[in-house]
Amino acid sequence: MAKLLKVLADKPVNLVAVGGSDLEFGGEMAIVVPDGDETGVRDYLRDKGYPDARIVDKDDPESGLTVCEVLDEPGKLHECLTGISSANLDRGRVIRDMLVGPSFLDKDGVRKVPVQIYSELAPWRIPRAQESAS
Repeated sequence: MAKLLKVLADKPVNLVAVGGSDLEFGGEMAIVVPDGDETGVRDYLRDKGYPDARIVDKDDPESGLTVCEVLDEPGKLHECLTGISSANLDRGRVIRDMLVGPSFLDKDGVRKVPVQIYSELAPWRIPRAQESAS
């Protein structure tokens, strides 16, 4: 983990948010970089010995990535997760990782918090749409 962060600092790469799971057990680190920097950072990491570096695109419905920008108020993270969990039931997915970034002011001056949820297919779950068809 520290080695990867050093590689990113040496470029330097601006990290908007960082998260991951099982980081010291062969897991994955998720990084968020400014919009437009994704391909360059991925290619840089591959050149530096991280061949599995990849981009997970929130606009690809099959990627498993969902991004919410929630109001910086009590209960808003819960609303985001509830919506994603419900959608996951329809698609046979489960939440694998959650990344919560620092709060920011949007273009209208409203304080928000970025939330990135990565869900993956769960082989033991049948999508809700298929259950109701049976």
